[in-house]
Amino acid sequence: MLILLLAGFGVGLVALAWAWVDLSRFPPQVWYWSGNRREMWRIGLVLGFLATGWPAMVVAIAWWRSASRAELRDEAHFLRETHRRKIA
Repeated sequence: MLILLLAGFGVGLVALAWAWVDLSRFPPQVWYWSGNRREMWRIGLVLGFLATGWPAMVVAIAWWRSASRAELRDEAHFLRETHRRKIA
């Protein structure tokens, strides 16, 4: 039982770190205009980590597969391309 608990915190820490960095990759403007809230995803990750770690893995996978992430990624790409065109 202790091994599962420790493994959960290990897996949860990796999931928490990956998702936290991935959430930070999107500029604040993209979050604002999309209507999504980065804080809610982060709260879910932290709570999942505190609840033995395994739920953090579930939240990280949910974030990775979510429509919100796809929309944010598309919007961030659009903003980068628009910025590059303005500079050129």
